[in-house]
Amino acid sequence: MERERTSVSELLEGMKLVEDVLTQDGQLLVTAGTQVTPRLIARLNFYGISYVYIEKAATKPSEAASYYKRIEATYEFKRFNYTFKSSVNLLEESIGRILQNQDGEDVLQVVKDVESLVKSSGNSMHLMTMLQCIRSYDDMIYVHSMNVALICNVLADWLHMSTE
Repeated sequence: MERERTSVSELLEGMKLVEDVLTQDGQLLVTAGTQVTPRLIARLNFYGISYVYIEKAATKPSEAASYYKRIEATYEFKRFNYTFKSSVNLLEESIGRILQNQDGEDVLQVVKDVESLVKSSGNSMHLMTMLQCIRSYDDMIYVHSMNVALICNVLADWLHMSTE
């Protein structure tokens, strides 16, 4: 069986891991032979795993993977992705300026961008679908920060929390 090193951001549901995945502390996270699921991808991202080894002739991508590919091809997703990445870049620059004891006023613009992304989404499920499709961005720390902000907004909406 041939194996292939694959970025976690490129994993598709249905692929099969051919090696155990360990945390940075050496603890077993996932065993070899495990099928890739969206939940597994989220878990790998949570633990900061960048790459895994999969079967070279991986299982045919599932209908869910095709669904996300269709979403990624839409103008709506491309616009969302562009705004998302612009907001991530602005957040990264703002944090850099704050760390260098410079002006950090751009953080307010990031908040406005997050609010704009939330408002432009038809509903919270739509927003979650868009976030699921964004997996190719390199600097995961800042993407994670933006994801947390958006997911918190969705959860607050689901819990009927006030905007204050």
